[in-house]
Amino acid sequence: MQSKYSPDGSLDLSPDLISFLQSSPSRTDPVYMDEKGASRLTGYSTAYFRKHRLLRSGPPYRKIGRSVRYNVFELLRWIEGQARYPARSFDSGGVSTGNS
Repeated sequence: MQSKYSPDGSLDLSPDLISFLQSSPSRTDPVYMDEKGASRLTGYSTAYFRKHRLLRSGPPYRKIGRSVRYNVFELLRWIEGQARYPARSFDSGGVSTGNS
């Protein structure tokens, strides 16, 4: 299941992954992947996931024995929560007003 970013910067999911997600019987059924799968899905490196597990700032994960697993649906929700919006607003003259 390979994914990549499209030219506009949005995540371009592979047809296999889209088909899999659409065929899931219920969005509440847990579907887990390892960090390599999470890396392919999100475009972040495996080192990113390891670092953020250490910092406790990345996506939610589970430890099953010594293995780390990510719930696909939680990972997709986490990606959606990463949106950032510009803080500045501009008046009609193109000068920053400093108001957020």
